[in-house]
Amino acid sequence: METEEKTNNSITTIVKPTNNCNMVCGYCYDAKSLPCQGKMNAETLVNSIQKLTYFNGKGRTSPFLWHGGEPLLAGLGFFINVVKIQGELEQEGYLFDNAIQTNGTLITNEIADFFKEYKFSVGISLDGPKKLNDQTRLYRSNRNESRSTFSDIFNSIALLKSKGIDPDVIVTLTKQNINDIEEIYKFFKANKINSKFNPLVKSGRAIGVYNELAISPIEYRDAKLKLLDVWFNDENPVHVHCLEEMFKGTITGNVFHECTFSEYCQKEFISIGFQGDVYPCPEFDGEPQFLYGNINTNALEEILSNPLRKRLLERSGCIKECNNCNTRSLCYGGCMRNAYAFTGDVMAKDPYCPAYKSLFKNISRKIEDNRCKEVKE
Repeated sequence: METEEKTNNSITTIVKPTNNCNMVCGYCYDAKSLPCQGKMNAETLVNSIQKLTYFNGKGRTSPFLWHGGEPLLAGLGFFINVVKIQGELEQEGYLFDNAIQTNGTLITNEIADFFKEYKFSVGISLDGPKKLNDQTRLYRSNRNESRSTFSDIFNSIALLKSKGIDPDVIVTLTKQNINDIEEIYKFFKANKINSKFNPLVKSGRAIGVYNELAISPIEYRDAKLKLLDVWFNDENPVHVHCLEEMFKGTITGNVFHECTFSEYCQKEFISIGFQGDVYPCPEFDGEPQFLYGNINTNALEEILSNPLRKRLLERSGCIKECNNCNTRSLCYGGCMRNAYAFTGDVMAKDPYCPAYKSLFKNISRKIEDNRCKEVKE
């Protein structure tokens, strides 16, 4: 292995315990062709945790993000096994951080207590108030005589909050809610919900409804600029993490915790599917040209030495049109998945570039205006 691998930050492992889901969101990034019957077996779970933990080493936290599909369909017993395996490694001096991204419909009192006891961070998907959320985020089949998911998701957020867990909510922006971004923010503020706003990605099932639901980079830019103004001018705002990270990045020169703006996202993330297949991120799951290897049959060193990974590690320096951009050091060409979804070329720049540039520019202006105001006062 190259010495570089041993000196960078810990790799965050995004694990998909199952591809199954009890919802059928029209814009889901998972392809219909992905194998959905089954969940991660014990061998794959042990290998996923042990191999990444040993690679990250003692003295550094090994972060695991449990994703899907709907990860809670793997059952609470699966996650009890997770913390058991990690607990045995903790006795050897290894450290862990767990997060889960769930649709929020299956969280029970017992699961919430488990998350609290084992300090799981929780992310939930919700596209705003009921009338907006239920346009896209529906149950696969009727539940309580309805396919609406809103009440179950909202009640899960309240349950988590009652346990002292403050979940973060991800909003997917589409044609069906983009004009209501101010209303969505006010709804989250009224209910003290922290959020992040992402554009729809042209992948998986979303490809079939792309023309119907997708927003253009310019529409995304305008919506996020509106959100920026509403949030920035709010005297008592709730957290909007995507904007907060951009502010931090503008001030410090490093957009923390945002894989979209990572210079070397493949130093920081890999994804493991329920059968052990390893990909650059979960949004490439099932696309054979992006397969790094299998956590059960390949040594981790072999997986991390995959020629594709080495190529992707060089991506930010290969986007020539970004070389003279004054925001290059903040976004590094953006998300490779967005680039691939729009252009078919993973080495191209993210087509949402106009939005990022405008946001960074406006954030810089707000920071400078605020400094001038402080000087005058």
